[in-house]
Amino acid sequence: MNQLSSAQFVHEMDKSLVRQIYPGGRTALHLAAEEADENMCQWLLENQIGISYLFPSGKGSILHHVAKNKDFGAQLVRFFFNMGLDMNCQDEKNNTPLMLALRAGNFTVAQGLLDHGATLDVTIDGMNIIHFCIADNNLEGAIFVHSKNQMMVQEVCKEGMNALHLAAANADLRMCEWLCGESVELCALSGETENSVLHYAVNNLEHGVGLVDFFVTKGVNVNGRNLYSKTALHLALSKENINIAEALLSSGANINVILDHDNVLHYCARRDKLLSAKFVVGVDKELVRETTLSGISALHLAAQAASLDFCKFLVENGANFLVVNAFNQSVLAMVPRDRKDKKKYFRSLGLKK
Repeated sequence: MNQLSSAQFVHEMDKSLVRQIYPGGRTALHLAAEEADENMCQWLLENQIGISYLFPSGKGSILHHVAKNKDFGAQLVRFFFNMGLDMNCQDEKNNTPLMLALRAGNFTVAQGLLDHGATLDVTIDGMNIIHFCIADNNLEGAIFVHSKNQMMVQEVCKEGMNALHLAAANADLRMCEWLCGESVELCALSGETENSVLHYAVNNLEHGVGLVDFFVTKGVNVNGRNLYSKTALHLALSKENINIAEALLSSGANINVILDHDNVLHYCARRDKLLSAKFVVGVDKELVRETTLSGISALHLAAQAASLDFCKFLVENGANFLVVNAFNQSVLAMVPRDRKDKKKYFRSLGLKK
């Protein structure tokens, strides 16, 4: 790449190539902006169809490509700035060139953009630019932005989440340790749902397990409930994130937690979460026989809302299929009319009604 003499030689042989459009609306100039220097870009501009080539299919600008150029990007920022390009132009995903430079770890270009008028004051869907770094698990980017504006990390983003809530859902231990060091409140609850960092860590499939012990050791209540009275364990079971559920229990989560009269197995049955049901029964088999105050068992709930396999699992693990609830309803009576497979199964066990 960046072989100007070779490009000129090929151009003499076929002048149409320089105007070729590649997938995504990219041209030779966009490729040069990512890899080459000012001389190459200047030559291409002189041999293409003018300034329209600075904009790929009307989405974003050439500066979004310059953001990737670690060798010559800083000089290209100055070059295109002098041509009058907007340093804060957004692409079809609302990214500014600065946001892409941060994502690429191209801090020389990021600084160049700031020096030529790019702004850190970008808010998209309730998130500022440091929030985007955190959501990308881009610690170096977050530190760069923080060095320019120390207050931004304290701002609340979408759903009333603070920076640590966002990190718990998306980032790793290094990011969370750094945010704690910058005095972001670890034990705060989110504004809309009153979730803790542990509730958000349930969504973090890559790093969540490693965050649970860190958060609990730092003082976050492992059995804390959100606005809907759900603990982080409830959310982990809903998502069948068994690794997180296991980590929560290892850190002191209560397997006997009750939500609206339901134990955790009832909770799984209502939501047809068989994988989670198998996990909690493996931890405490007594959950299978427990009933609510109304005499409703996990099997009653599974008969009503879960799969046939869920029902069979409970029976195979000791569920009493003869039990009736406080309303004198058998498990067969709980089966919806259209679920003939479950009706057939329970009748095969000897139930008549």
